Amino acid sequence: MDTEIKRKLYLVLISFMIIVMSIVLYKSFNYEENLEFDYKVNYVTPDNLETNKEYDINKNIAVLVGDGTGKYVESMTWPSNLKYAFNAEMSSCIDKDGNIIRDILHYENGIVKVSTPTTVFCYMYFDLDKVAPQIESMMINSDSEYAIDSLVNVSINIIDDDVSHYCLTESSNYNDCVWIETNTKNFTVNYRLSNGDGLKTVYAFVKDIAENISESVSDEIILDTTAPSNNGISINSDATYTQSTSVTLTLSSTGATKMCISNTPVCSNWVDYAANLTWTLTSTDGHKTVYVIYKDDAGNITDAVNDSIYLDSTGPVITSQPSNRSVTVGSNAVFSVATSSTDGVTYEWQYRTSSSGSWNNASDTGNKTNTLTVSTTLSK
Repeated sequence: MDTEIKRKLYLVLISFMIIVMSIVLYKSFNYEENLEFDYKVNYVTPDNLETNKEYDINKNIAVLVGDGTGKYVESMTWPSNLKYAFNAEMSSCIDKDGNIIRDILHYENGIVKVSTPTTVFCYMYFDLDKVAPQIESMMINSDSEYAIDSLVNVSINIIDDDVSHYCLTESSNYNDCVWIETNTKNFTVNYRLSNGDGLKTVYAFVKDIAENISESVSDEIILDTTAPSNNGISINSDATYTQSTSVTLTLSSTGATKMCISNTPVCSNWVDYAANLTWTLTSTDGHKTVYVIYKDDAGNITDAVNDSIYLDSTGPVITSQPSNRSVTVGSNAVFSVATSSTDGVTYEWQYRTSSSGSWNNASDTGNKTNTLTVSTTLSK
């Protein structure tokens, strides 16, 4: 066989091999069942690109997602907030003659440009984001130390723009998460703490559209839903009367750190809890009631408790003195007196047996009313 024939056969063989390779390459990137994928690395296959046409990645290119087992899972449109990087080294094109052409794909700001004078089929590789998002901060109830209700507000600030879900849990493991969709970086949501008073730790996780999960960020709060108990107040050791507007309050409560005392049921002046306190009643004589409300560090407030006392700062005035009585021997002499007030008034009676005799206490017998009865006898 002469050299020319060998040369032609060699060229035919080479051309055939190129055609076969082109067909294989073409089919391998057009038939989904032949595609294999690495976990979290997505390959992108467009239709045949037209000469010098610009393609918007968000609209024209389908993403084929691998499940880590080398099998095709699904195709979907390219998410606009997905972080990705164009892999120019692995990407290339094939012309109609089966020639592999490199360095004609140019990517910028989501647009793929093909610089070629002929129609080509291109396959492009895009590496998905493998960097987990970050939570900048989280706070429970604006960073309060206590919560008096198990339903709290949690504020989350996220650094990354491509977060798709968040999770709040009292477990430090995100395997216990119930993921909730979000499309914002900074937000405040409600969260129900677990039952029972005490210290609660809430963990926040976020993940991006590429399924990268952040490290946890946590905050603590003390759940205290129980108001102070055993609450009481006593004025002047439970006395019935007082002559002074200045009285001593004896106060008692379990769990209180603050108290609010008032001469009316309405109270707004909170002071530190104390077991004893000097208090001033309103100045007008009469029945006085003092109210106290107790509060703990968490802000749980009790109902008001109270005690009463009668203020009598003015002594009674005798308006009618007893009159002399003349009675027969053996009869009773009854004397009476009238005063400006009878409420709480006790009377001290004195008597003498002659106009020049000394006065004797008649109330020593126990009679302290406004009437005194004297029995008369004849001395021998």
